[in-house]
Order: sequence, then C-alpha cells, then structure tokens
Amino acid sequence: MTLLISIPSIDKTINFPFKNEITINELINQILKRVGLETVQQQQQRQQTYILKYNDNELFENDTIGDLSIPDNSKLILINQSEINLTTPTTITTTNSLDEDFNKIEISNNNEFLIKQIDIIVLDISGSMSCDAYKGSREPGYIEMKRIEVAQTLFQTMIDKYVSFEVPVVAGLVLFGHNIDTTFEISKNFDSFSQELGNVEANQNSTRLYEAIYHAANEISKYKENPKEKLSDDVCFRIFLLTDGNDTTNISPYEVYKFLKPLNIILDAIPIGQEQEGLNALSILTTATGGSCFIANSTQEGVALFEREALLIPTQRDGFSPFSLSIKNFNEYSSLRGTVLKTIDRKIDHSLQGVAFISKIDKEKLEQQISNNNNNNNVGSTSSSKRIFKEYIQFQKSIDDSNSSSSSSQSSAFTIFTNPNDISIWKVIMKGEVGTPYESGHFVLSVQFPTDYPFKPPKIRFENRIYHCNINSDGNICLDILKDSWSPSLTIEKMLISIHSLLSNPNPMDPLDVVKAGIYRDNIAEYNNQCKKWVQDYASSLDDLLKDHNLI
Repeated sequence: MTLLISIPSIDKTINFPFKNEITINELINQILKRVGLETVQQQQQRQQTYILKYNDNELFENDTIGDLSIPDNSKLILINQSEINLTTPTTITTTNSLDEDFNKIEISNNNEFLIKQIDIIVLDISGSMSCDAYKGSREPGYIEMKRIEVAQTLFQTMIDKYVSFEVPVVAGLVLFGHNIDTTFEISKNFDSFSQELGNVEANQNSTRLYEAIYHAANEISKYKENPKEKLSDDVCFRIFLLTDGNDTTNISPYEVYKFLKPLNIILDAIPIGQEQEGLNALSILTTATGGSCFIANSTQEGVALFEREALLIPTQRDGFSPFSLSIKNFNEYSSLRGTVLKTIDRKIDHSLQGVAFISKIDKEKLEQQISNNNNNNNVGSTSSSKRIFKEYIQFQKSIDDSNSSSSSSQSSAFTIFTNPNDISIWKVIMKGEVGTPYESGHFVLSVQFPTDYPFKPPKIRFENRIYHCNINSDGNICLDILKDSWSPSLTIEKMLISIHSLLSNPNPMDPLDVVKAGIYRDNIAEYNNQCKKWVQDYASSLDDLLKDHNLI
C-alpha cells in the first residue's frame, strides 16, 4: 500500500508508505526529509510554505489519512505556496474486491472456521534497510522508497489480501537486527498487525538472519501446541523473510534446514539489495524447504508480485510439496541449485483435466441427475442445480435468438460449455466487442457455482490473459456484483453481460492492476495498443482456445 507524492518544485515523484494514522503535518515533514528539502527555516515556517492537495483540495494539517478516507495508491501533490504554477493531481484508487477463487480452502464469515495457514513475517531492521531500495530509477525524476518502506508496503499488501479474500490464516511478526523480537504474536487481528508493521524502524546493527528464522520457527511450534484458533488437519506453516544482507553469525543454512524439516515449516524469502552470495544461500534454503525465493526490481513489481494468489497461499502453487527433495546430508544440500522467481502462477485444476466441456447438454440426463440428488436427500445441491439448469436454458435461448437474427451485429458474444458430469462448472467463450481494442479476441471464462447458489455468487475468472486494469494476472475480475453487491435476483447471464461491458468501459479509478490503470490514465493510446497486442498474443485463435480448454 503506497501513496504517490508529486513534488513539482523539484520535478520529482516518490512512493510513500500508506499509513492511516499519519497526520498531514507529519506526512509533509517526512516527505521534505526524504527529498532533501528540510531546512531550519522550512521547519519553522512549513505550514505557511508547503501544503498537500488531493483532488485539487487542500488537506488540513491535523487530519490523518484515515480521517480523510484517502484510498491507498492515491496521488497527492506537495505544493510550495510561493510558486505560481500549481499542478492539479489525478487520483488512482485500488480495491480489494477480488474474486475469492481459492480452490479447496475453506472461506467463511463464521468465527469457527478452520485455520489452514500459519505465517510469520521475519523482517530485517538493520541500519542498511534505511538505504534506497533500488539503484537508480526506471523513470526520470522518480525517487524510490527506502528498503524498510518497501518491506512495509509489500507485507501490508499481503495483509490486505488476507482480509479481502477472507483467507483462513493467522500471522505474526518477528523483527531482527542485533536483537530478535516477536513484536506481534500470531493472530488473525490484522488491523493491529498493520499498525505494528507501520511503526517499524530500521536502526539496528548486525543481521542475525538465521537465528531469526530459528526464533520464528519456535513461535510457530509454540502456537501449534497451544493454538488460539481451531486448526485444520492440513495446516501450511510458512516463514516469510525479507532481508537486505548476509547473515552475520556463524550459523549454517543447512542447520536451519535440518531444524525446519521436522516442523514442516517452509521458507519463502524476498531479498532486497542483497549480494549474490547471500541471494544464492537464501534461494537454496527456500528450495530445500519447498518454498520460493522471489525478487523484484521496483516497488511496482513487488506490489504486483505480492498480489498473486500463489504468493499469498503456498498451497496454490503448482507442485507444492514441502520438503519433497531427498536431502540426506550436507553434501546433498550443498549440491542444490536455488531458483529466483519474479512472478508465480496459481496451479492448474488437474481435477478437470480430460473432461470435455460440451456446448449442448443432454437435458433428460441432467434432469435425471437432479432427481437422483433429490432422492438422496441432497437438498441444497438439488436446489442449486435446479436454479443453474433453469438459468442455462434461459441463457442458451437468449444466445440462440441472437444468433438467429438476420443482422450479424446482433449475434451473441457468448458460447456456453458445461461439464457433462457437473452442471455447476461452466466455461464460456466471450467475444470482444467490435469497435474496442478487444474486437478480434476470444476469451475463456471459467464459472463455478457454489452449492448454496444463488445465495452466494458464482466464481468467475478469465482463463487466458487479457490486458485490462480491472482484471489481474490471475484472471480475477473487479466487479462489485461478483462480491459485495451480489443479489440472488441476479443471473449468470446478467453477470457475463456486465463483464463484457467492463471490457469496453474500464474503470481506472477502481483497478486491480494499478500499473495498467496508470497507463490508461496517462496514455490511453498506449493502453489500447497493449490491449491489442495481448489479444494478438493470447486471444486471437479461437481454434487454439477450444483445443487448449477442451471445449467441444
């Protein structure tokens, strides 16, 4: 979570950590220090010299960001009142209204839900974490954040996704430098976690990296023995490490591996500004545990990475299997080759491999299946199936009527394919609208109806890649009717029509992909060119899509 701060007087732009509790006066003070504008005179006269503006409105010095309800990823402008030419800001807002598509993970609003993941964030607070995060800048006039600020931003992004996805996870925070402290015990109180994370300062000597991992593992072990929440039988245990330096103790990574293995605790890591030797050591250790070592070359890349489902939830990774490598001794450990990832994709649902989705269903067979469910007292399943079947018939009739029209412009944008063994699983081919950058494209959407449909919305996502500021890299769609504004009176036809409309009417003020939203705002021609390029690369061949997704 960040704020974008524009400073016209020095022609600079910086990212700043988003903190609800910071006052405007404190924010101005910290911005001036960051960019080197702090002088004694300015300290004495700052309130008469500098102001912050948002949406062309001056912000009152004693208000906090939270008081003003300023969303994260918004753009503020720092104005020197002695200047004549003022710049009017534009604003980017982000949303957490993501599709909750986490297969085989229990999601519930009930306090009795089972915890399926225990995370401890292990954060380096040595003095070097106050250095600039990245060498140089990809954009002239752009000042990067400090390493500790990037760390706060990345992990706050992860916490936000925990909350918005209602992930069944608890998390704790361990800080290390010369000292090693558990500053937030394992809990699902993420509001307090965010506050603790926002108060972190990097000012210690030494880097007791491997000792901190030991400490975090012991914290997980203690929680497992005396949990404050109900745990699932298949809990995933993870330590997530962010550091910028090599370990300054004499502990061997292999000894850490041997300690983690019987506890079944994987290690994920994201080094920032680390030398190659330390990076290699971390990548080998993460690989040995079944975790991953990530890297990002900018704050924007890091935030995009930390929004990925498979980073958020390790069990969503393809082939995820903790400690599956056979490592019997130090020599075998030393022979490992670690890998470093810039992104990570969610796993493919192999349960549907080999299933041919059909465009025309056997109505009599399906009615018999629904009747059998009713006879077996599967009341919820039967009720849901009847509703889905009814909507299928109505939607298919609407498609057929459109396609039989004499005007080719009236033909339907949709083709429905269903799982012959399960009416609750669909795939839909959607054509891009003529006159838009998507007009020559065909997009595959997966639709999964819950057993309590229509009281809960279906889960819909794009299966092939699409360039759109309201659709993220995992195919999740930012559309209020898919979550908060869902109503049982809505139908799948209405939802798909809304998604189709979203392609031609993107909403950059409520994006899932902040980078794409910025391009749309600043250079719509470039945005449209990228849309067309992605259509050509990923959505131009209907025959390939039908084959790849087993649609007949």
